[in-house]
Amino acid sequence: MNRFAKTFRVLASLCVLFNMASLFLPAVTRTQDYYADLAWTQMDYIRGAISQCVPSLAIGGREVTDDQAVWVFGFMLLPAIVSLAAGIWGIAGSQVQKMSSILVMASLLLYAVMAATIGSLWPEAAAGQAYSRGAACVAALSLSGLGTLFSVAALLATPRKVKVVPNEIPQLREVREQVEAKYHIIAGEGPGQEAQKAPAHGVLVGLTGIYAGAEISIADGKEILLGRSPRNHLVFEGQEDISREHCKIRWDATRQEYVINDYSANGSFIKGKEDCLPQNLDILLAPGTTIMLADEKNTFYLK
Repeated sequence: MNRFAKTFRVLASLCVLFNMASLFLPAVTRTQDYYADLAWTQMDYIRGAISQCVPSLAIGGREVTDDQAVWVFGFMLLPAIVSLAAGIWGIAGSQVQKMSSILVMASLLLYAVMAATIGSLWPEAAAGQAYSRGAACVAALSLSGLGTLFSVAALLATPRKVKVVPNEIPQLREVREQVEAKYHIIAGEGPGQEAQKAPAHGVLVGLTGIYAGAEISIADGKEILLGRSPRNHLVFEGQEDISREHCKIRWDATRQEYVINDYSANGSFIKGKEDCLPQNLDILLAPGTTIMLADEKNTFYLK
């Protein structure tokens, strides 16, 4: 789902970036009997508003009053800035960030207000004259509206923030037959026993899901594969959120750390973190970390 969310956000970003072209399309047109039509773009009004508020710049443009200048800054310049920020953020941001989608929706709202109230820029028409909205209004609403549809799809495809799972290790239960054939269960330390300072193996402890309660030993340098495919060491049959080949976990005794490499569609998460782990990279995780495969339904504690 993370990949779909990123795709939808990029499409929404492209829509609002293309929307910048509407700045140079006619925003207001004037027709007059026996004369050629006249048109003013959003940039004409923005330059006029800047000249009105900062006369020293004197960059020209369509002449506007003080009240009209405030309107131009609020409903022509501001939505353009919001669209630019949404476009850059949506392309450069991560899969799970939501701010770009919110900005795209905000740009649609601003452009809708612009189209509805742009008549405040029209002077009183003389005999034979008529003012109307230009193509810029249609383009701005169409592109920001399409971007909003993609943004909604991105929000729906973004996984919800995983719940914080306590670090308590559950009581040891029998491991399923398919795991028992490949791994032995690590018994808990008895009273008076001291934990090894530098264990030669890691232990993957199931907290929730079909492997809840299982403790699986990982020898130094060995890796276990997790996913729905029967080729994996830990098979998640019937778990649709888990990819066929979801991730692999290895214990590095020299570093005293776990190495996880995720290549799934829905991602793997660290407890309490909103962003999923980077994909197709070896990521070091310290003992004591809790990881979630796709969501909180299948979680493991790295002992």
